[in-house]
Amino acid sequence: MNDSYVKFLNRLQEETGIKKVSELLDSMSPLQEKVFMIIRGMGDVEFHVQPELRQVVTCCMDNLSKVYDMIEPDGTIHENLRFVLNGMKNDLTTIHYKADKETVRNKAFHTLNELKFLDLELKKQNK
Repeated sequence: MNDSYVKFLNRLQEETGIKKVSELLDSMSPLQEKVFMIIRGMGDVEFHVQPELRQVVTCCMDNLSKVYDMIEPDGTIHENLRFVLNGMKNDLTTIHYKADKETVRNKAFHTLNELKFLDLELKKQNK
């Protein structure tokens, strides 16, 4: 696996006392589950990206962890999420254009689209 995903998973397991990933997913709101799956997917990017982009990916993973923490178990999203998302969009765009592997570029692009979904959810909530 990769360092950031494993650290995130270990933190969740420690905080919740739930060891099985399937049970962890069952305990999450749909938005939390979506972010968890994004983190899981970005873990592959962290593993496969060329060394000069690894720091950008690690920063993205840290921010994704913050995004997860900004979503309440009931699905309520903290209003500061937009600031974190905007910073991540720049990092993911950098990864998308500079990665030397197509799978990494595709995953970064897919993650950008997922973040747009979270931004839309935040806009809906603030109406």
